[in-house]
Amino acid sequence: MTNLQVIYLKYIIRAAYPIRIPKSLWESVESYCSLMNEREDMASKITASSVFEETGKMLLANPKPLPIKPNRRVKRPNQKEKYEKEFEFHRTSIRVNIELVESLLTLYNEIAQKQYGKEEVGEVEMSTTLPCTVYYYFCKENGLKVDENFFDDEYFERMYTYQDNGILEAIRELERKIGKPITRTDWENYRKEVGGPSLSTIIRRYGSFSKAKELARQDE
Repeated sequence: MTNLQVIYLKYIIRAAYPIRIPKSLWESVESYCSLMNEREDMASKITASSVFEETGKMLLANPKPLPIKPNRRVKRPNQKEKYEKEFEFHRTSIRVNIELVESLLTLYNEIAQKQYGKEEVGEVEMSTTLPCTVYYYFCKENGLKVDENFFDDEYFERMYTYQDNGILEAIRELERKIGKPITRTDWENYRKEVGGPSLSTIIRRYGSFSKAKELARQDE
């Protein structure tokens, strides 16, 4: 078998690609496929898999920004259930060219680092962020419905992560409970009692735990 034949076979090999995306986004794609497949002039069936591949090729040729910050995490206490209720997720698999997926992942890791900063986002999630990005642009190109709140990073931050006023109030509350200036160890041991974030979150936000305490006392 020649090298050219190996490359060709490698290109056409497809495999199951597990994905996790908002149910509303999946339904928009599936509805489009069903509608198009009812047309008599369609030469071949359109599927969620073929949609991913065609849109993925378009994005490789003409890259677009990430519509969603990678690796978002619900950080506020007792909010995960609310998040999963607001944005119901659908888990499934599509059959696609894995070489294409890997190329898209490489591309969007580079875009993520430029768009958000390497330390801020880490690696792009293959099972969630990447398919959300591809199907988001497919829906936008075809005028299909998307849940704009899901793709609104400011909305997510406001609803599901710690805000400055909440963090600083938690620091003040713990100092009132303990009756003295708190240490890093105090915070790690008792932060959950006041609904505070992890120490690493505070340091990322303010630069140091001392700076966060200083700001908390200024706002008293």
